[in-house]
Amino acid sequence: MLSENEIQQLEDYQYYRLSSDERKAIEQRMKKDPAYKKEAKAYLHLFKSFQVEKLAEDMRKWDEESASPTKVKFFRFSYLAIAASVVLLFSVGGYFFQQNNAEPKIFATYYEAYKPLNMQARGGSEAVNARLIWEAEQLYKAGKYAEAIPLLEDCSKTNCRLMLGISFLEIQKEDRAKAIFQELSQEESISLEKEQIASWYLALTLVKTEEWAAAQKELEQLLRTAEEGYYISQAKALLQEIKAR
Repeated sequence: MLSENEIQQLEDYQYYRLSSDERKAIEQRMKKDPAYKKEAKAYLHLFKSFQVEKLAEDMRKWDEESASPTKVKFFRFSYLAIAASVVLLFSVGGYFFQQNNAEPKIFATYYEAYKPLNMQARGGSEAVNARLIWEAEQLYKAGKYAEAIPLLEDCSKTNCRLMLGISFLEIQKEDRAKAIFQELSQEESISLEKEQIASWYLALTLVKTEEWAAAQKELEQLLRTAEEGYYISQAKALLQEIKAR
């Protein structure tokens, strides 16, 4: 049985309150520990399906009101009804979780945030914004994506734009991420390697939004343009997994 801290961690995972490293730790534990995975999936589905915080607050209010002797019978029934609902949820939760969790499972298997090389200004006009670029990079590397976004939006460097796309992806703004990766993957003025990186993350974004046909098309295009390079081996594996769905 999971502890209160473990359940709280899963709630934070569901609502994206954890850092990228903390999320990965939970995902790795689910891969290695079948018993934990089974319980974790049930709780994640519970958090996804209901407004748990509101339910908890309602139940606390019921506790206070049920102190009245005239209301004991009614609130006893309410608790039984809630218990029955939760039991029913867990009994069918496995099925719905399996149906709805194809995207998180595949996405989590292949996703890793882009790791840029340290960007250093070379002087001249680049030095003017050097401090802001450095701050944006540090926030990004610390997993503080929402804070990094305003600074990254003012930077036109390719690395900044890749980090900006990842930051939007991390805070669940997939449409913004998709637009950035699409633009970069078609931009001829950047290196082929950066085009491949953008194409890879565009495919992952499409997986996350369950646009399977578009994700397959993007991966096939990526593999046609380069037989080796950044993320190519992962792209081949992901393409096979999508085709096997």
